[in-house]
Amino acid sequence: MNDLISSKQLKILLSLNKLKSTFLYLSLLWNIITAISIPASAQITPDTTLDNSPSKVNSQNLNNLLIEGGVKNQSNLFHSFQEFNINKGQQVFFANPQGINNIITRITGNNPSNINGVLGVNGLANLFFINPNGIIFGKDARLDVNGSFIGSTADSINFSDGSFFSAIEPNNPALLKINVPLGLQYGNNPAAIQLKQANLQVKPGNILGLIGGNVNLDNTTLKAPGGTIQLGGLLSSGVVNLNDLKSFSFPDNIQLGDVSLINKSNIEVIASGGGDIFINANNFNLNNSSLQAGIKTGLGNQDAVAGDININTTGDINLNQNSNIKNILELDSVGEGGKIDIRTNNFFLKDSNILTDTESSGNAGNLTVKAENKFEIISSPTNIALRGEGRKGLSSITEDNATGNGGNIIVESPEITISGIGGIDSSTEGLGDGGTVNILTDRLNIIEGAAVLSNTEKSGDAGEIFIQASEFIEISNKLSDSRFESRRRPPGGIIADVRRGNREDGNGGTITLETARLTVKEGAFITTDTKGTGNGGNITIKATELVEVIGRGDNPNTQIVTEVRNNAAGKGGNLSIETKKLFVVNGARINVGTSGSGDSGNLHLKATESIILQGKSDDTPSSIIAQVGQDSNANGGNITIETKNLTIKDGNQISASNLGRGNSGNISIKATEAININGIFSTTESSDRLVAESSQDSNNFLIPSGIFSSSPGIGNAGDLNIETGKLTINNKSQISVSSQQQGAAGNLTIQGNQIYLDNSIISAETVAGDKGSIYFNGKDIRLRRGIQVTTNATQTATGGNIDIDTNTLVGLENSDITANAEDNFGGRVIINAEALFGIAFRDFLTLESDITATSALGAEFNGVVEINTPDIDPTSALEELPEGFTDSSQIQAGCAADGGNRFAETGRGGLPKTPQEVLRSQVVVEDWRVSAGEEIEKAEIQPKKDKFTPIVEARGWIVNQDGVVEFVTNLPQENIIYKNHSFNCG
Repeated sequence: MNDLISSKQLKILLSLNKLKSTFLYLSLLWNIITAISIPASAQITPDTTLDNSPSKVNSQNLNNLLIEGGVKNQSNLFHSFQEFNINKGQQVFFANPQGINNIITRITGNNPSNINGVLGVNGLANLFFINPNGIIFGKDARLDVNGSFIGSTADSINFSDGSFFSAIEPNNPALLKINVPLGLQYGNNPAAIQLKQANLQVKPGNILGLIGGNVNLDNTTLKAPGGTIQLGGLLSSGVVNLNDLKSFSFPDNIQLGDVSLINKSNIEVIASGGGDIFINANNFNLNNSSLQAGIKTGLGNQDAVAGDININTTGDINLNQNSNIKNILELDSVGEGGKIDIRTNNFFLKDSNILTDTESSGNAGNLTVKAENKFEIISSPTNIALRGEGRKGLSSITEDNATGNGGNIIVESPEITISGIGGIDSSTEGLGDGGTVNILTDRLNIIEGAAVLSNTEKSGDAGEIFIQASEFIEISNKLSDSRFESRRRPPGGIIADVRRGNREDGNGGTITLETARLTVKEGAFITTDTKGTGNGGNITIKATELVEVIGRGDNPNTQIVTEVRNNAAGKGGNLSIETKKLFVVNGARINVGTSGSGDSGNLHLKATESIILQGKSDDTPSSIIAQVGQDSNANGGNITIETKNLTIKDGNQISASNLGRGNSGNISIKATEAININGIFSTTESSDRLVAESSQDSNNFLIPSGIFSSSPGIGNAGDLNIETGKLTINNKSQISVSSQQQGAAGNLTIQGNQIYLDNSIISAETVAGDKGSIYFNGKDIRLRRGIQVTTNATQTATGGNIDIDTNTLVGLENSDITANAEDNFGGRVIINAEALFGIAFRDFLTLESDITATSALGAEFNGVVEINTPDIDPTSALEELPEGFTDSSQIQAGCAADGGNRFAETGRGGLPKTPQEVLRSQVVVEDWRVSAGEEIEKAEIQPKKDKFTPIVEARGWIVNQDGVVEFVTNLPQENIIYKNHSFNCG
C-alpha cells in the first residue's frame, strides 16, 4: 500500500473491535484496505456543479463501473466530474438512456485524465469528453462506443444558440436551450492529448476525434473503419467548429497545435467504402508510422468510393523513417479510390511514401501536395528501388493486372527538391492507364539519382509528366554505377518509358517542361523509351533563357533521349527543344533513335541565339544524334535545327546515322548568322560510344567535329541541308553524307553568303549505293590548306556530283574539288562563278589545288568538269572614233613631256581564246611556281629614281658637237650666243 491510514480510518478500525463476528470484521477490514490502496489517479469523482442531478458512479464490481445520473436536455446528457481516471483493467461505461444521442462529459478539476482501461457507452450515443488539463491514453486504453468519440482539451462545448457547457466556468445545462453541439471553445494554452501504446477504435462509419492542444501518438493505433478520424488542436483562444460531426474546421490566424505519430503508430479508416482522415495542425510529424484509407480486399461495390486523407498545416510536415500515407484500392476490391490532399508551409519527406494506388478495377484517387515555401523528398542511397515496397516518395500506381487507372499527382511549391533514390511516380504496371504528374514551382532540383516517372509495363498508357518552373529546373545524378549493376542505367532524371515489351503494350507518356533555365548533368536522363509495341511519348522542352546538357564521363552519360529499344515495335517519340541558348557539353547527348522495328521520332532544336557543342568527358564527345541501330529495319528520325549561331568544337558532332536496314533521317540546319565547326577529339577507346565518323591515327582514334549523315549499315543515308550567313569549318573538321555499304548516300546542300573551308573535309561518299551529291550556293567560297570537297565513290559506285554557284571561288594550298570513282564513272563537277582564283581543272590530282572527275578505269570513264564564267564581249558598248580626232594645229608643240610613264599588262591568263568561247577544261590560272631544284634568274634591281623632274625655265640655247640645238638654263661663259626667243609653257 502506498498511502498511510488516516486517523479517521483508524477510528473505524478500532470500532470494529466491538463486532462479535470475526468473519464480519475481517471482511470489512479487507474492503477498507483495498479502497485505501487504489491510487488517486484511478479515481472517478463527480463534482457538484449539476445541482440535483449529479453524475453517479456505480460499481458493479471492482473493475466495472457504470456512470449514471447527469442532466438531460433534449437529446443530450451532461456529466461533470472533478477527476476522471480509468485504471488498468478497469471498464467504465456511461449509461445511455432512451432518446439520448450525445453524452457530453466535462472534467472541472485541475488534473489531466489518465485512461488506461476501457471507456465506453452502453448504447448508441456519441461520447464527448473534454478536460482542459489534458487527456492521456495509456497502453491498455480502449474505446467501446457504438457512436462517435470526441476527446478534447477545450474549455467548453458551444451550441448553436450561443449557449455553452464549460469545464472552466461550470454551469448547469438544465437551464440552457441546447440542441446539437456546435463547436469546441478553447482558452489560452490548451493542454495536450497524449496516447502511448493505446488502441482506440470506433465502430464502422463513426468519428474518432482527438482535438488538443498538441496531439501525440506513440506506438498507438486509431481505427474508424469507413468512418472519420480527426486530429488537431489549438494553442490559443479560438473555436473549432464540429460541422455536424462531418468534418471539423479550424480558425484562421490562430496558432494550431502539433500532431505527431511516432514508433509505428497507425491511423486506419480502410473499409468497404468511405473512411476519411483529417489532420489540422501547426506541424505534423510522421515518424515510422502510417495513415491508411481505401477499400479493403474483396470489399466494396459499384457505388463505393473510398474516403480521403486531408492534411492541413500552417507550419511543417515531416515524414521520416519509412512512414506511409496510403489511400489504396486493394486486390479484388470494388469501387473508386479516394484522394490524398496535403496543404502546408514546408513539406519534408525522407525515406517514406505517400501513395494512391489501385490493385483492382477502380480508379485510384489523386494525390496533391501544396507547400507554400519548400517541398523536399529525400531518399537514402540504400533505398534503391523505385518500384514495389522499396519506392520512396509520391506515387499513384496502377498495380499488376489492375484495370483501373492511376490517379494524378499534383505538386505545387516555390522550391522543390527531390533527392536520392526516390521521387514521384505515376506509372502503370497493369491494364489501366497511369495518371499524370503536374509539378508547378519556381525552382526544381532533381538530384542524386532522384526521378520523376510515368512508365507503363502492360497495356495501360502511361500518363503525362508536365513540369512548369518559372526560374529553373536542374536534374543531376551523382551516384556511382556500382549501385545499379542490375540496371541498364541509373534512375536519375525524368523518365516516361514503355518497359516490358508485351504484345499489347500501352503507349508511353509525354514529358513537357517549361522553365527559364534547364540544366541536365552528372549522368541524368530525360527519356521516353519504348521497349514494346507501345509508342514512346514525346519530349517537349521550352526554356526562355537556357538549356544545358552536361556530361560526366562515366557511362551512362547525360542524355535527353527518345528511343525505340531492341526488339521493340512501337514508334519513338518526337523530341523538341525551344530556348534562347542551348549547350551540349562534356560528352552529353541529345538523341532520337531506334534499335527495334518501330521508326524513330524526330528531333527539333530551336535556339533564338546560339547552339554550342563543346568539351569532352573522358572518351565521349558531345553529340546530337538521330540513329538507326544495328539490325533494325526501321527508319531514323529527322534532325531540324534553327538558330542564329551554331558552334561545334572538340570533336563534338551532329549526326543522323543508320547502322541497320532502314533509312536514316535527314538533317536540316538553319543558322541565320554563322556556323563554326572546329577541331578533333583524340581517344584511345573504340566502342559504340564513339559516334558518327572517326579515323585511327597510330594508337588513337580521331573524332572530328562536324555534321554527318551516314549509313554504315545497308540502309540509305539521309540528306544534309545547311543554310547560314557564314560557314566556317577548319582544323580537320568534317561535313559529310556517306554510305559504307549498298545503301545510297544522301545529298549535301550548303547555302551561305560566306563559306570558308580550311584544312577540313566536305564529302558525299558511297561504296556500292547511289551516289551522293554536293551543292554549294554562296557569294564567297574559300578553300584553304588542303580542304577536300569530294563526292568520291569506291568500289562499283558512281562518283557523285558537285554543283557550285558563287560569285568568287578561291582554292589555295592544295585544296581540291573531286568527283572521282574507282570501278565506275567519275562524277560531274559544275561550277558557276564570276571568278576563280588559285584552283583549276586537271586530269589527275597534283600538289596544286585541283578540280577532278576521274575514274580508275581510264579516261573514257572520267566524269565531266564544267566551269562557267560570265561571257564577256570586249567590243560591246564601244563607239567608232572619227579618223580626224581633233584639229592638230591647236596642239602646242613647244613643251615636252614632264616625265616617263608606261602601261604593262602581265598575268596568268584567265580569258578564253575568243570572247564568245566558254572556258572549258582549260587551265584557268597560269602557274608561276617552280619545281624543286629549279633556279630562278634574279633581275637586277635598278635604283629608284624620282618620278618627277622639276621644271626650270630655259635661259638660252647651244649647238652641241653633233650639231643639235639644245636649250639650257645656264650658258657657258665662252661662246655665249644670246637669242631672245622663248616659249611660254605656263
